[in-house]
Amino acid sequence: MKKDYIDNINSILSSGVVENEKLERIDLLRNILLDSQVEDSIYQQFLVNFKHIDDNDMFFTKIQDLVYRLNYAINKWLIPIHKIENEDDIKIVIQDLIDQDIDFYSAVSYDDSDKEMIEEFDDVYERKIKL
Repeated sequence: MKKDYIDNINSILSSGVVENEKLERIDLLRNILLDSQVEDSIYQQFLVNFKHIDDNDMFFTKIQDLVYRLNYAINKWLIPIHKIENEDDIKIVIQDLIDQDIDFYSAVSYDDSDKEMIEEFDDVYERKIKL
């Protein structure tokens, strides 16, 4: 399963788009999804949510949702709102979000309603900062 997971992530990142939405900072996404300590946490949570998926199309769709949510968190929230641009700092925040059970795994709409994710990210992030 992990090989298929990695192959799908590489395919998505190579295309540079998810459901006609352009991905930004693809190298950073790749480092977080495949080459970092965060990768194991993301993958383990993915398994918790989707280990019973037998349909390859649904498996790919769920990975697209994951990549899109992570892209959204980094490029629409962390960098522009919190001015966190350093890769190591981004990895720390993403790991903290995962540890706080942030939802990187549910379906997305690929429209303006996805802005609600920013509120969720901020709620979790603000609680973590106050600790």
